[in-house]
Amino acid sequence: MHLFDTIISAIVAYRLAIIFWASVALSVTCILKTDRKKQPNLWDALFLLCSWELFNTGFWQSYLADTIGIANGYVVSATLCVLLAHWYGIRRNIPLWLFITLEKTKDAFAWIAALLIILVPLGFLIHFLKFSPHLDTKYVCETISGYLLVATVEETYFRGIILNLCRRVMHDKAALAVTTVLFATIYTHITGGGHFPNWSYVGMALIAGLAYGLSFLEANTLAVPILVHASVDSIWRILLT
Repeated sequence: MHLFDTIISAIVAYRLAIIFWASVALSVTCILKTDRKKQPNLWDALFLLCSWELFNTGFWQSYLADTIGIANGYVVSATLCVLLAHWYGIRRNIPLWLFITLEKTKDAFAWIAALLIILVPLGFLIHFLKFSPHLDTKYVCETISGYLLVATVEETYFRGIILNLCRRVMHDKAALAVTTVLFATIYTHITGGGHFPNWSYVGMALIAGLAYGLSFLEANTLAVPILVHASVDSIWRILLT
């Protein structure tokens, strides 16, 4: 019984380390086990669960920041997530291109404008948004760089991996719908006004996710939805709340 208690205590004490290293090991295993077959399979689901979901729920950040003592655990864990995703993309024959041209940049800004025209009035109408600008230079720079990283991770996984995998077994419109719904559901854990889930947040994410997906299908490069996503989120945090 004493040995059992010791084992349980060790697991509790080192749970973040166990979760981090186990999820990284499983992610790498999925990468090595998968191949260039067209059909989505169990390795795809397991890879997404082990890498994206553990990152999204904060386990990786907590371990790197609180246990190891890395100053910015989010940046390191996000970078690891993107690197694993690109390695996975190479093994799975999924193009995760990041090229952008002047014409595609113009298209990105058109998507940004369209989203703001839709989301801002809607946000005020449902009392999700209010005008509250934060124009401190340091805050603006940190917000833009932070959301650029957030957008890179989320777009790599959702528009890069999930949407492309879905396109292998269904029409683009159906793949877009599935990916958009999945994207919106990751925000159900965010509370708002004491309410859970925050359906206003989910609804706004659903509209934004649809635009990100359409911009990706139109441009055929992740750089466009990353730019749109990072810009919309940054404007929201800097000028609205």
